[in-house]
Amino acid sequence: ANRELEREVGERRRAESALRESNRQLGQALHRLRDTQEAVVQRERLHALGLMARGVVCSFNNMLFPVIGFTELLIEKPEVMDDRAQALHYLTMIRTAAKESAAVVEHLDEFYRQRDSHEKVELVDIAQVLEDAVRITAHRWRTQALAAGLNLSVQTRYESRPEVEGSRSELLEAVSNLLLNAADAMKRDGTIGVELRDDVGQALITVRDEGSGMSEEVRLRCMEPFFSTKGMGGSGLGLGIVYGIVSRHGGTIEIESAEGRGTSLIVALPKFRSDKAPQLPEVNEETSASAQARILVVDDETLVREVLQAYLETDGHLVTTAENGELGLETFRAGKFDVVLTDRAMPEMNGDQLALAIKSLNPDMPVVLLTGFGDETADGGPKIPGIDYVLGKPFSMDSLRTTLATALRRT
Repeated sequence: ANRELEREVGERRRAESALRESNRQLGQALHRLRDTQEAVVQRERLHALGLMARGVVCSFNNMLFPVIGFTELLIEKPEVMDDRAQALHYLTMIRTAAKESAAVVEHLDEFYRQRDSHEKVELVDIAQVLEDAVRITAHRWRTQALAAGLNLSVQTRYESRPEVEGSRSELLEAVSNLLLNAADAMKRDGTIGVELRDDVGQALITVRDEGSGMSEEVRLRCMEPFFSTKGMGGSGLGLGIVYGIVSRHGGTIEIESAEGRGTSLIVALPKFRSDKAPQLPEVNEETSASAQARILVVDDETLVREVLQAYLETDGHLVTTAENGELGLETFRAGKFDVVLTDRAMPEMNGDQLALAIKSLNPDMPVVLLTGFGDETADGGPKIPGIDYVLGKPFSMDSLRTTLATALRRT
């Protein structure tokens, strides 16, 4: 009996050991699978970004042409400056083209911005998301269509402008993927329809194409990860990513399609309920120019310093400039200033380090960070020690005036 008991105990221990080893291997396999999934999704986003970048290059060059062209006209034909109306027209066209170029970069950055696992939930205007998605993706689908000898257009129709709670950047990515899929399905001239309407507490987004449609088998499987009808040209993750984003927002996706009759994808998202509206802080609308101030501008780019100095002196401020962080700190120690504007990316002493050094000398000195990296302002406020305000380049005179007025009210 003892021998039988020892045998049973031994078998049980071997079974427990085998189970622990199996669980360990399973945990490792799940960890590897999770890493692989993240890598594949990241690769899909890079693929989508690369496709859009091809169209952006063409559009960006088109936008830069009037900037260079009108500038050369003003330089080569200075007599144009005598015609005030003509000169103002040229300058207005230059500014418009430059702002459109900046908008392309801003939207492209927003499309691909890294998602924070604790990304802030916000009120999202779905109609604005649709408009931005059409603008972002147009650089790709329009160029792709023209290269194939096709004429594609997008028609939008908004019966209402509902709001939802969620991540604006994720919803923008989802709609962008739907538009790109619709464009890929179009093999002849036609129109992609984008509609938005209310339906019993839901915001309904419909993206409709006039492509070849789907068979019933494809319609049932198109949301599966890695399922693709594009052969080597697709990863099969586009609609899978959309499905994941919509699900995280408590929504659903319905597909209506038949071979030869096009496809409609209907996304239903729960509308924001006004009875649980958060208390949002009041926004100060004041944009008037502040009183004369002593301002230190620190930037290693000569042209940026010159533009900032011209901006500020136009409003009557007293401006001192420095070409790097170390000179900026020496200048600050030697003078008296009401506010400091500093670039972030500078050699030797960057803007972060300069801000901390200035705060150690005068904790009450307002410091405004100027940066070309738009994601640093994504959450609407500074995250960097020593920085009081952040302005994303390029910014307008009105934006600069508003920030300065707010900063100087603190002093």
